Amino acid sequence: MNLRCRLEAPDQAACWTLLARACCFSPEVMARAAGLSVVQLRRRCRERFGETFGEWCRRERMVAARQLLAETESVKLTLNRLGYEHRSQMSRDFWRAYETTPTEWLRWFRGRWG
Repeated sequence: MNLRCRLEAPDQAACWTLLARACCFSPEVMARAAGLSVVQLRRRCRERFGETFGEWCRRERMVAARQLLAETESVKLTLNRLGYEHRSQMSRDFWRAYETTPTEWLRWFRGRWG
């Protein structure tokens, strides 16, 4: 099954997340991989999730950020894997989502599970 079919299937929300992570949350790369235009990708995202592609991406990136921080214990590696160009951009998104910084969250995680 090609990626386009998977993105259109009603039960394939996980495919969106996997594709977004593989494409570093880039709408251009994700659309190309799915055989869609960026406009079509954005429209399908709104139809599927009821939010803009940017909103959906920020939410999914933050879920991925916590998972990667827990796995790698590295802010730098996490921001690189998620396609952030600047640490401040990831920190700002992380703060909006969790009201803490990635570094503080990692300290808390290490203290709790380390």
